[in-house]
Amino acid sequence: MTMTMERSQRAPRRARRGRRLGDWISRVLYLCASAALLVVLALPAPRAAADSGTPLTADDFAPLVAAPTQPGNPFTQGLGDRDNSWAWSMQWWEPAPGFGARLFVGTSRAYRCFSRASLARIAGFLFPYPPPDKDQDCTTDPSDLPLQAEIWTWTPPQGGGDPRGTWQRIYQSPQDVPVPNQPTKMVARDVGYRGMEVYTEKDGTQSLYVAGVNTAALWDGKNVVPPPRILRIHAVSGQLAIDPTPQDPGTFMGTIEKGSFRSPTAYDGRFFVLSGTIQGAGVLLGSDDPSKGDDAWQLVGPPDQLFFEMEPFNGWLYLGARNNNGYAVWKTKAQGDPYQFVTVVPPGAFLRPRAGEGIKPSIEVVSMHVYDGRLYVGTDNPAELIRINPDDTWDLVAGTPRRSPTGAWIYPLSGLDDGFAQQMNDHIWRQGDRDGYLYIGTYDATINWKDDPNAGPRFRHLEGTDVYRTGDGWYWTPLTLNGFGDPRDPGPNDPNPNHLPVETGGIFNFGTRSFANTPFGLFLGTANDFYGLNIFQGRPPTRGRQFLGPARAEVELVQHQPVLSWEPVPGAVRYRINRAIMDQVHLRPFPVGNDSNSQNTADATLNSLGVDVVASGATDTESDTLTAPTDDTAETGGASSGQITSRLASWVYRPFETIATVQNTVFVDQPMADDARQLYMVVAEDAQGRTSESSNLVLAPMLIPPTTFSDLLARMNYFEQRQLYTSPQAEVRARFLIQEASGYAAANRMDVASDYLEQLRQQVNYGAVVYFPDAKDLDVVLAKLIRRLKLIENGYLRQAALFS
Repeated sequence: MTMTMERSQRAPRRARRGRRLGDWISRVLYLCASAALLVVLALPAPRAAADSGTPLTADDFAPLVAAPTQPGNPFTQGLGDRDNSWAWSMQWWEPAPGFGARLFVGTSRAYRCFSRASLARIAGFLFPYPPPDKDQDCTTDPSDLPLQAEIWTWTPPQGGGDPRGTWQRIYQSPQDVPVPNQPTKMVARDVGYRGMEVYTEKDGTQSLYVAGVNTAALWDGKNVVPPPRILRIHAVSGQLAIDPTPQDPGTFMGTIEKGSFRSPTAYDGRFFVLSGTIQGAGVLLGSDDPSKGDDAWQLVGPPDQLFFEMEPFNGWLYLGARNNNGYAVWKTKAQGDPYQFVTVVPPGAFLRPRAGEGIKPSIEVVSMHVYDGRLYVGTDNPAELIRINPDDTWDLVAGTPRRSPTGAWIYPLSGLDDGFAQQMNDHIWRQGDRDGYLYIGTYDATINWKDDPNAGPRFRHLEGTDVYRTGDGWYWTPLTLNGFGDPRDPGPNDPNPNHLPVETGGIFNFGTRSFANTPFGLFLGTANDFYGLNIFQGRPPTRGRQFLGPARAEVELVQHQPVLSWEPVPGAVRYRINRAIMDQVHLRPFPVGNDSNSQNTADATLNSLGVDVVASGATDTESDTLTAPTDDTAETGGASSGQITSRLASWVYRPFETIATVQNTVFVDQPMADDARQLYMVVAEDAQGRTSESSNLVLAPMLIPPTTFSDLLARMNYFEQRQLYTSPQAEVRARFLIQEASGYAAANRMDVASDYLEQLRQQVNYGAVVYFPDAKDLDVVLAKLIRRLKLIENGYLRQAALFS
């Protein structure tokens, strides 16, 4: 017993000596690692990330085409005509050297009237025409709709001219097509210009090709109107020439049956376009001399495969493949006969339908954009976002967590569900970038319930497109959550002070339809079926650095209590915590009337067609998924016959409310129920009372688990598998620093552990550990873990949270 007691008394002394020895060895190794880092710093290294400039905030966007009632703005909404409903395409381009670059905008005309008339042809019981909508102005007879699509240009300010530049209509579709069965009446040749792309011709000159849409969706039968057109804009003797590419009868382009071209794309010296219905999905056509039209074009993709979007990336042409079991992403080199296609993202990106939970994969890709060395891919209903890496691995950015075939969980980097946690966001519709930041705009389907007596008031604060910004793909700051403002809903839900008038702006800008990055700012074009499109110009500030919102806000639950934290904002003296409670809503697929009789009639008729009427989210715009079971020529069809593919319930949020003001960068909220969801935005305030833009949007509980040392090591192993380390020595150094940090964290030395991880961050940001663009991800993960170490050090979290 005595010896045992002596040993037990000596053990602490030995342990202390062991710890001191361990500390000494660690410090020696640390100095060696630091010395090695100095050697590395003396050598050239790959960049860690793209250089970022000044981000655009909400108040940097102002309407360049505004409502008629906005004082002092001569550029009226809809470019002077409310039937210019969508800025369907947009391109910054200089037609020839010395010609002068300008912004080209292609419009759609009276789109919702046109769409509703085409749906009424199939299901008039559900979609009466003209629609009973006080905010729309549709003609009684669809053949009388003003459908002549237009192309406009914006010329930058000239010396002595208007400081806002000049708008000019350079083309209007002819109205020279006989109305089927009414030969004395004429209808427009083109109802919209759905895409623009610059292409270098064989002689070295450039042309701007414009993809058109015809009126086929309005009529019964095939080929009752001429096929859609592709226009070519080019410079001739100092003037702009606008010519349709040839479509002689009997040639390939002269016998196109479907009514729409979209997604014109130049790749590897060839030109491509998709040919499909007004819904957009179509087969792949290609040409190496597109201006010749006729038989210079051919079908180059599988005849039975529809695509919706395509984008060159990393030396390949990537395409969003439509699939009723879930969208896929393919790629091709566009060589050989036939082209060979490689699947990059499998159907549904591994998201499998779970009817009991109301989960289904999207069937369609609606946007693609290359940003920061990756291809970002946005989908339709559910509107999720993924990104594809240069080695064709991919990440889920926003969307429902799912398992891979190996059983590993795939979590959204943002911690947000599809629609950026507002699941009535039906599309990740358009993407653009500027100065190192990615901007994404949505189509918000809540506009379809604006006049519904029950859902309308509940959705009022949600209506209008959402626009988000990110600098890393992980954290998403909202620029607007309601179409750039509605004075009926001020406060934290409306971060943009450039309000549009109530009767024309805000909620009616239900979609972001186009972006164009120019030397004069980032232009954003909206879809507004009611009072005409808007175009916003986002210009970097000239007043110096903005008062940006809190960065990298995150939340995790501790005994059901949300612990919200963020990075400090220079100049801030306090922070406002804004919170929105989330609800699940169960809706019909679309509003069918305000009385139970009309609803019951519609339900019974749909049921007789084999259509499920308890789904929600289907709309009467581009994502319509209603088809008639026996109508093979339906231009408005989306899914397989007789189906409405949509979820059973959608998460939406109530208006944001300011619930607290704090001086530090941590806020602990009240406990949440197990099945509850809440959204947060944090706003900084300086000593003068000025407020910043909001932080990134944060969902509680986040749909990505908190970062642990195990997660960090798993990511390091992932980098090793993908051969992303800049050198074997870089990997050894990185793993050593992580091991040391983990050891000190286990010993409850959070400050020392943070120091080791900060040293690793310095190496990562210099580009001395892993290659771009993954270096930015490693920086984010390290910052997450360092944040958690500090939260533990200050008593907000438990130590065990680092190792679970």
